[in-house]
Amino acid sequence: MTESARNVLLLAKIESSYGVDPTPTAAANAMLVANLQVMPFEAQVAQRQTVQPFQGGRQRIHWGLMSRCSFEVELAGAGAAATAPKWGPLIRACGFSETARSGAAGTIGDKVAVGTPDGAFTYTKTTAFDGTAQRTVTLECTTGGGSGTAEFTVSAPAAGDQSAYNATGEVMTDATAFDLGGSAQITPTIGTDFSIGDTWEIEVLPARVEYAPVSTAHSSVTLYYFLNGSRHIVSGWRGELGIRYEAGLPMLTFNGYGLYVDPTSVTLPSDEDYSGFQEPAPTSPATTPMVQLHRQDLRLQSWSMQMGNQADPRRLVNHYSVPIRDRDVTGQINVEAPLQSAFNIWSVAEANTLGRFKLQHGKDEGGIVGIWSERCQILQPQYSEQDTLVHMQANLAYVPGTGNDEIVIYTA
Repeated sequence: MTESARNVLLLAKIESSYGVDPTPTAAANAMLVANLQVMPFEAQVAQRQTVQPFQGGRQRIHWGLMSRCSFEVELAGAGAAATAPKWGPLIRACGFSETARSGAAGTIGDKVAVGTPDGAFTYTKTTAFDGTAQRTVTLECTTGGGSGTAEFTVSAPAAGDQSAYNATGEVMTDATAFDLGGSAQITPTIGTDFSIGDTWEIEVLPARVEYAPVSTAHSSVTLYYFLNGSRHIVSGWRGELGIRYEAGLPMLTFNGYGLYVDPTSVTLPSDEDYSGFQEPAPTSPATTPMVQLHRQDLRLQSWSMQMGNQADPRRLVNHYSVPIRDRDVTGQINVEAPLQSAFNIWSVAEANTLGRFKLQHGKDEGGIVGIWSERCQILQPQYSEQDTLVHMQANLAYVPGTGNDEIVIYTA
């Protein structure tokens, strides 16, 4: 019987125990993917070396059977601010944790000193940020002193559909709400008196589901692949994640291995449900409201990222698995070249400086995907040409600080 190669279905579900099939269903676990390539039977081959009284080959023996699967998923939000996207299980199987963050504690970050301030304060996170775009709030002391005396200018740039925020003469008082804009408030406790010019930054983010790298207890998924009247099961799948962001439709890319399971003859399910996958938004000035590298707004031609997971099959005598043994997150960027007077990328690269990277795709709640790093290094910048205009391209490296913090991906 002739079967159409178009009649393909892929399911994925997180495993509770590595390699144990959690039985995904088409109704709950169908994955909307593109460029799907499955190599169900990837094996090592050993040829027998027996002696025989005639010329000719020897029998080959397959061993170390694994399955390989690669595909792409459209980069789109989850449909709601604090809801995990349908592609969440796939990114978790590439070495990420999944955490829902909301409320004041989840939307207001910890302060970061700019330079070496004289003053000191702590704070509780009191009222949640209600914006839809991540932004950096700057607190700069304009009148020195302690509680009830020190004054600050509180500012944040426009981000997404949010207007710039600038409030002057904001007095900081112990145990009294202090505004950060976008409804966000902290309640400070002042330790040491402030001096004029003391400056801090506080990152505020929308309510979101956040994906951050992990170094232990990596998740895995079981894949079901239906084709040609067969169901191929790939258990214990883990892999490499990439992101390709350029004109058109941004994509998540996946490539990994899992344990081989003998296929079975089945009827293709007909109850697949893709409703949780959101319609993708193409790149545009409206749908890409933020691209920043080392605090500089840039006009982007393309950006890409690779997690650099070492996630190859491990074939021991009595145990097969796909461990994620290490990672090294890198990428590339191509932008319209900024004037050196505005952003001296050469000196930043020469000094081996680590700085912030932020990219936001989408601007409406439920349709936002954000990518964020506090420790991005610019490597080997070079001039290039695009449409007869001067561009600049560079390699990027994302370096951990305290660990598992080199890059964050979120939906909001």
